[in-house]
Amino acid sequence: MNYTDKEIQIATQISYINISKNFIEEFYNENHRNPTVSEALRADPNGCLETFYEMFYLGYSEEEAHNNVVYKMTENLNVEREMIAKSDIEKLKNNEYSCSEWKVIDVMDMNEESGIYAIVFETPEHKAVVAFRGSELIPYDNNRQLILDWLVADCGLLDSSETRQQELARSYLSYIANTYNFDEYILTGHSLGGSLAEHATITADPSLASKISQSYSWDGPGFSPEYIAAHKNEILHMASKVKHYQWSLVGALLNNLSEYGEEYRSLDVVDAVKDAEYRFFDLTGVIKTGLKKRCNCFGATIFWSL
Repeated sequence: MNYTDKEIQIATQISYINISKNFIEEFYNENHRNPTVSEALRADPNGCLETFYEMFYLGYSEEEAHNNVVYKMTENLNVEREMIAKSDIEKLKNNEYSCSEWKVIDVMDMNEESGIYAIVFETPEHKAVVAFRGSELIPYDNNRQLILDWLVADCGLLDSSETRQQELARSYLSYIANTYNFDEYILTGHSLGGSLAEHATITADPSLASKISQSYSWDGPGFSPEYIAAHKNEILHMASKVKHYQWSLVGALLNNLSEYGEEYRSLDVVDAVKDAEYRFFDLTGVIKTGLKKRCNCFGATIFWSL
C-alpha cells in the first residue's frame, strides 16, 4: 500500500523535532523495542519540543521575538503556526493519527558538523519512511545553520558535484537498507530536505532503487542543468516515483524534473478555516489551487506552519 500525502507530511514535520539516537537506544534497552512516534513525543527527551517551539519565534525568546522586525512581519501567522503545531502534536501523542504508531527506528544527526538531520520510521507493513530535515535559519546558533544549509548545501546545488549533505543522504539510505532490509522505502523531505530525498532516490543502487515506492519533495529546490545531465539515466528511471509540491520561491528554484516524469504541482497557501476544493494539508492547514490568499515566505524555516 502507498501512504497518503498527509501521513508522509506528518513524518516530514517530525524531522524538525530533535529526537536523538541516544533516546532511541535508551528506550530500546529499557523496553526491548523501539518507541512509537506517540511514545517519543510523550517522553519529550531533553525538552526537544520546547526547542522545536522556539522556531516559531525565529530563535529568539518570546519577548525578544515581539520586538524583532523579521518576526513582526509574520507575527499573526507565527502565532497561528504555533497553535496548530501544538494541537497536532497532542493528537500525535494521543494516537489520533495512524502514523502515531509508526516506530522510530533510527536517527542521523550531523546537524552540528554538516547541517543534516534525518529520521527513520518503520510502519506496520515493514516499510521504512526516511525523512530529511530542511534548511534552518536559527539566530541563536551564531548563524551556523545558515552557513551549513543555505550557503554550503543550497549553493552547492548549482552544479553537478555531489554536496556533503547529498553524499550523507545517499550513504545513510544505503546504511538503513543494509542494516534493516525493509521491504519498501518512502523518502521525504521539506525544502533542502526535499532535494536530499530526491537525490537519494535518484542515486540509489539498482537493488535499493527497486524498493523505493514513493519520494516526496515538499517545496524543495530543483536541480541544475549540469546535475540533470550527469544523472539523466537515473532520473529517467526514478523521477516518476517523485511528488514535488511547490508553494514558495524555494520550491521554484532551479529545474524541476517534470519533463522526466516527476509529479510537480504548484500550490497556494490559504487559511485553515477557509473552505477549499483541494484539502492537501489536513494536518496544518489547507492548500487550495488557483486562489492566492497569502505567501509563505518563511516556509523553509518553519514547515509546520502551512
